[in-house]
Amino acid sequence: MSDSNDKYGKLWNLLDIRDEAVVHEMEIALRRVGVYNLDDLAFLSVKDMGFPSMVNKIFRRKFSAVCEYYALGNRLKRDSTIQDVLQTLNANAAQSPLSTPNGNSAQQPENPHNEVPVAQAIPISEPLGQNIEKPSSKHQIHVVIIGDCSPYKRGWHHLEQFLKIETCYVHSVINIGHTDETLVIYCRDKNIQLIAKIEELLVPQPNLYVLGPSRNHDLFKLMNMKYPPSSVLLDLPGTITLKSLEALSNVAADNNCPLYLNCSRVVAPYVQNTLEVASLQTRPQVSWFHNQSIPMVRMSEAFSKGRILHTSALPELMIAVMYFGVKVESICRFQVNPAMTNYQTISGITDYVRAAFMMTTHSGVQLSIIVDRNANATSCLGVVNDDQGRVIQQFDHMHAHCDLKLKRRLVRGLMKSTTEILPSIRMGVEALKLAEYAGKHLEKNLKDMKPPKKTGLLNRLRSKKK
Repeated sequence: MSDSNDKYGKLWNLLDIRDEAVVHEMEIALRRVGVYNLDDLAFLSVKDMGFPSMVNKIFRRKFSAVCEYYALGNRLKRDSTIQDVLQTLNANAAQSPLSTPNGNSAQQPENPHNEVPVAQAIPISEPLGQNIEKPSSKHQIHVVIIGDCSPYKRGWHHLEQFLKIETCYVHSVINIGHTDETLVIYCRDKNIQLIAKIEELLVPQPNLYVLGPSRNHDLFKLMNMKYPPSSVLLDLPGTITLKSLEALSNVAADNNCPLYLNCSRVVAPYVQNTLEVASLQTRPQVSWFHNQSIPMVRMSEAFSKGRILHTSALPELMIAVMYFGVKVESICRFQVNPAMTNYQTISGITDYVRAAFMMTTHSGVQLSIIVDRNANATSCLGVVNDDQGRVIQQFDHMHAHCDLKLKRRLVRGLMKSTTEILPSIRMGVEALKLAEYAGKHLEKNLKDMKPPKKTGLLNRLRSKKK
């Protein structure tokens, strides 16, 4: 950025721009209109300037004032301030004669930038990036998305879905990493402010901050802000630990901020249908099947993303906590199905390719979870059995819009227009406790199993020598 500082350094200092992303976008915009050094500002028509979407109206008026300052033949000094610029422009406006001594009207000074006269007071205390556009009355939840929002990334997925919810107003996108030009144009068209790092934003309440999979640690920054969020939605990575999730839960509870998990499977139609049938049984026996078609050549990648009980089986464990109230202390019996359980070591990581177990609670509820990473096809099933183990009914997962369905339910809950249950952070903590509890029982069951007898040629030769 040394060349940039030589050309525009005085301008960035005067406008108090410290964000490198904003500097970069402004440099591109200036070059597009032929401004390669500060002297070129004297000939710039601001109406032709394509400002980046992350700058607000206050910034644009300051920039317009600097252009008019240069058009009058002035030049910035290294210690110049915006107050100096405004004083010079106001003094020049006061000295401009409106009529000549002979009564003829004097020619009005040109306003080459087609802007509001800078003699009017320009507020300079508002932080860069502040969204001063107010949403219409139908938008009641203000959404801020934090994470990688480049096209086809998780943040972009959240952005598109919240824009589909009529009672949401996407206030800001805090993009982490490289800012794609497509994202800049998209946010500009949708009147969304785009910034490059977390800073203190005055976001109207009620609001919802959405944290991407790798941004959970940002929750601690948000809670220390002057205006902390009123609610947060988390994307959980498979590598998160119980201790880390409890820390997130505690900091949210200390700040009285509801924290929700983006576990969309819990609202899928097949889950709701299964629950409805199970509710008609005295002691329901419910099985949840989750099949993934991951080929063995790619299993090492799946292993590296997290253990099976913390990733593939986590939605089923969340269902057990949310709808059946299952906790570690409520389990009276835990059974492993060894025939459907298989673990392997791939690329130095040991985990389960398949896992199957049944939990029985003190109240008589029986829940079976069967997860297979290496199935023939991807599918999810909910099966309800009677007391004799006979299948009453089963439902397939045939819905592709669960993420949007969960977001709509969450927004309704934040607006107090529904009493539907939502996946909270405390439920996530209980689900991870179940995952660790199940992991210990699976490991114990495998240790109790005798390893298969070795029958290779070398072993037969060794046995003969003995």
